[in-house]
Amino acid sequence: MKGQSQDPQEIGVDVRFEEALSELEEIVRRMNEGDMLLDESLAAYTRGISLIRHCQNKLECAEQQVKVLEEGLSEGGVERAAEDME
Repeated sequence: MKGQSQDPQEIGVDVRFEEALSELEEIVRRMNEGDMLLDESLAAYTRGISLIRHCQNKLECAEQQVKVLEEGLSEGGVERAAEDME
C-alpha cells in the first residue's frame, strides 16, 4: 500500500491524513472479517495504532493552523482582507 513502510510503527511524515485514514479503515475491515491469523491480527493492530497516532497528530497540527488563522482574523485581518478585495 502506498506510504506503508516495512516497520509497522513507522509512518512517514509525508503520508497524508486521508491516506492513513483509508489504510486504517482497510485494517478495521479486514480485522472485522475475522479471517486473519493471530500474528497477522497483532501486526495489523500495531499498524492501526500507529495510524491512529499519525492521524491524531495531523489533526492536532491542522487545529493549530486554524487557531493561528483565527487569531489573525480577530486582530483585524478580516477588515484588511475586505479592504484588499475592493
